[in-house]
Amino acid sequence: MRSFAAEGRAVMVLGALTCVATIAATPSAAQPSAPSVTFTRAQADAGSGVYARACANCHGARLDDGVAVPLAGSSFIQKWATPDRSLDDLLFVTTTSMPRNAGGTLPASDYLAVVAYMLERNGYAVGTTELVADRGQLARVHLTAPVGTVTAQKAPAPDFVRGDGGILPHSIGPAHAELLAGSPDGRDWLTHTRDYAGTRYSPLAQITSANAGHLRPVCMLQVAEPGNFQTGPVVHAGVMYFTTVLTTIAIDAATCREKWRHTWKPLAPEIRANNRGVAIKDGRVIRGTTDGYLLALSSDSGKMLWARRIGDASKGETITMAPLVYDSLVFVGPAVSEFGIRGWIAAFRMDNGERVWRFDIVPAPGEPGSETWKQASDVPLGGGAVWTPLAIDAKAELLFVSAANPAPDFPEAIRGGTNLYTNSLLAIHLRTGKLAWYDQMVPNDDHDWDL
Repeated sequence: MRSFAAEGRAVMVLGALTCVATIAATPSAAQPSAPSVTFTRAQADAGSGVYARACANCHGARLDDGVAVPLAGSSFIQKWATPDRSLDDLLFVTTTSMPRNAGGTLPASDYLAVVAYMLERNGYAVGTTELVADRGQLARVHLTAPVGTVTAQKAPAPDFVRGDGGILPHSIGPAHAELLAGSPDGRDWLTHTRDYAGTRYSPLAQITSANAGHLRPVCMLQVAEPGNFQTGPVVHAGVMYFTTVLTTIAIDAATCREKWRHTWKPLAPEIRANNRGVAIKDGRVIRGTTDGYLLALSSDSGKMLWARRIGDASKGETITMAPLVYDSLVFVGPAVSEFGIRGWIAAFRMDNGERVWRFDIVPAPGEPGSETWKQASDVPLGGGAVWTPLAIDAKAELLFVSAANPAPDFPEAIRGGTNLYTNSLLAIHLRTGKLAWYDQMVPNDDHDWDL
């Protein structure tokens, strides 16, 4: 039986990937008799063609220039060169997840060829013996950086970082009462979806279907960063707050004049995905990061108040969603299901980021719901990420959470069962984290429907 740590690594590329690369093949120190693994020129050349047809669309022609996780280079090596990762794990993921939504449909030789191609592109020499699908042999071969690779040794990522000026903001608002009211006059847009109910509706009436076609730009700000926007701006007292992958920016909402910007410098391994925005309350601007931190900035200056490590990108966890603040609690969870994470939603203290409670969307063995996963013992369970906006019933103090797809992503026969609580609407008591009720919309999802 494979350990969860090993499998968690393997499934990390499951959805973004429809093709997987291996880093290196060297015998484990714990098993000196483990075989070495080689591949041939013919296999690598054949793998190049398979990759172009089945993988390049997501991962890019260079293996590191696509929209999915990079399959070559130092960041890939740092994520995969760990003692609990074997070539058998990688071949398993490759076979079951590529091509996208059609895992296992290619000849076994194609999957081996792709792995050989990735080995070559990551700096490994072509040999004279073919790479073969011998699970017993491959399971004994663990991953290490290729010969000559220099990997920077970083200090362990801190669990907590205190701002230079202290953890208290120097400004105020919006207060709890303002957030509960939801800006009835429409002047503010206080949460990602405008209000706790998630209505996304503005009562403003100046722009109508009759004049919308005559709208013209009034002002514009060039952010001067590559990439696209997935941020949902929020507005309070005439100031708009929005994000890029690593930067948080405050501007005058009427003139687009920049007031401040803060750029987070990752402290831990990161997954470059995107960012969907901030939460604001009591002088704080709160967001998540690519390397699993939750951080608070002072809304008047953008100076960091605190940063708390709440996720682990080495396990596939990255924070892309806009948090939601209620009273003294910040609610947020990790994306992306396709990385094989065990999804969760949690509440953290607004004043310092300490965790108050956590609800596991993919239950651990023995917990309620775990009986709905029927996978074999050597297949990891995962998924249930959170990336869409949250909502709150303030009167009942219920937090509504939309959970994403299970993992492995498309081959539903591998998972079996209904896979609670993925693809479910969860109603959670926001003070305690206890489940009030749930409604699973898509049991045993095999199309990545999410919710």
